[in-house]
Amino acid sequence: MTHSSLPATVVSAQKMPHAQKDDILAYAREIFGDPQKTHSWLTTPNPVFRGMRPKDLIAIGDSIDLSDVCDELGRIDHGVF
Repeated sequence: MTHSSLPATVVSAQKMPHAQKDDILAYAREIFGDPQKTHSWLTTPNPVFRGMRPKDLIAIGDSIDLSDVCDELGRIDHGVF
């Protein structure tokens, strides 16, 4: 899955169903290509997310937070830091 193949619903204005959360996790696994690297990124507090861990934002399921995680993955995927 590439960033352009993520469903448009990933940035919907409503709380997202579990399936979209799974899409974001799959996107993270694709980008990092290694389960340990993916786990490390998901579980490390990140200043981009106000010091929160990406996995916590995904678990909360707020559409803005999910969009932020997806956007950050896109930046990583395209080498924009």
